[in-house]
Parts: sequence; C-alpha cells; structure tokens
Amino acid sequence: MLSAIASPLPRLDFSTDVPSTSSHEIDGVARGLGVYHGGRCIVGEGIGIGAPLALVGDRAVFPLDTKTVQSGNRITRRFYMNGLSLKFIGRVRADLPYKWIRSKLAPLYLKSSGFRPIFNYLMAARTVIGLKSHYRRTKSLGFVDVTYRTGHDRVRVEVDANRLGANKFLIANELDGHLFEHVIVDESTQITKIPPWLEISGNSAKLVAPSLGFGFRLNHVSRCRLFVGREILGGRLNWAGFSYMPDHDLSTFSYEVVFEND
Repeated sequence: MLSAIASPLPRLDFSTDVPSTSSHEIDGVARGLGVYHGGRCIVGEGIGIGAPLALVGDRAVFPLDTKTVQSGNRITRRFYMNGLSLKFIGRVRADLPYKWIRSKLAPLYLKSSGFRPIFNYLMAARTVIGLKSHYRRTKSLGFVDVTYRTGHDRVRVEVDANRLGANKFLIANELDGHLFEHVIVDESTQITKIPPWLEISGNSAKLVAPSLGFGFRLNHVSRCRLFVGREILGGRLNWAGFSYMPDHDLSTFSYEVVFEND
C-alpha cells in the first residue's frame, strides 16, 4: 500500500537567530531555538524551542541576555534571568493599574471561553492607547543552560537550572499560532479551541499546522507538568506551544521535540 506510506517531512532548519519586531509582546526577550521551514521562520511571536522563564511569587523573570556556543548540530545557550516586564503608556509607568486590572480579569480569561472575546477586545484597546511592555534589566537570578541537539526532524533539549535562584521555572516551546491551530493528545483526542493555559494529562501531545501538513510532538517527562496554550491578537500575540513546569526540586531534565507529518 504505497499510498499509506507517509511522505517525508520537508527540510527543517534550526537557528538561534529568530526575527522579532517592536510590535511583539516579547520583543527584547532572549528566545530559544528558531525553526525554519523552506527558509521561512515559523516561530511567529513565540519564544521558540526550549526557552526558560523564572517565576518568583507573582512575578515572571525573563532572560534578556545569552551566551551561545555552537559545534556542529550541538548548540548550548546560557540564559541569564535578568529581565522584568514593565508597562508604559508613552513615557509614563502604568504597572500598578495594569496589574490590578489583569489580576481581576485574567482568571476569567483562563477559565471562561465566553469571556475571552471581551478580554481580547481589552487587549486590543490597550494597543490603541499605547500601553506597551518594556523589558528592563534587574539583578540576575542566575542562569539556565539549555543544550539543543538538532536532527532533520527533531531537537533534543537538555535543561540545567542548577544555577537558577528561583523556586519555579518553565521551559517553553512556542511557534507561530497562526500556523499551529489544534492539538492532539495521545493520538486520539483533538482540541480545536486551545485556551492560553491547559494542562495535558496524557502521555504525549502534538500541535498541528494544517497548512504545513505537519506538527510537533512532546512527551510527558517524569516530575514535570506539561501545559499547552495558544494566543493570537493582531501582530502583538501570535504563539502556540507547550511548556514544561518541573517540580520545585528538579533542576535538570531533558526531552525531545519531534516534528512529524499530520
């Protein structure tokens, strides 16, 4: 049955060079590994493959600086966790009112799909009034070393957060949300309307890009929770991906991101 044989994946290339624009919500944040399909970057506004985010209380700390060493298909990138997201309207700081409004609305956004269009309208309104995120360097919490080993259809990611001074951290894997539209859990359950934050209880999950004819799959990792999410809002938010959240006492782990036909 030759017709049943899956066609090979198109050529994929991987690079630490990921384009960004000032309109992107995470413009200025150091990103993980970029994925290129036919010479086109398919990361969108996402953070790429294997990028860390530290959590301290209710604050997220981002990597703004990196140090990269590459040898063949092995890339090691040190992410310095030294950035905070500050909100401005023009030159005026707007962190406190923004934080208060978001704290009231975000739980509704995450839990209620019916409320989500209203929240998206408010997010669009903040663009109109000129509310923007600016990332400012702060005292570093340490660093996370991430090693990528690339193949023609996969990336093995090795994480070492032993020098990170935070109780919690995430390792995100995000690509273009316009392309990657739905998720398949354990090769059987399809979720077409992906919320921004949904825990995956199965053994594996695959985000699929119908227009490209392939997706990328991640498996459950011992002592890590796996989440999927997707957000699109004009040119500001455009990502879909998975995040691992390791146990508080787990500093090293590894996983594979596997690209496969739909």
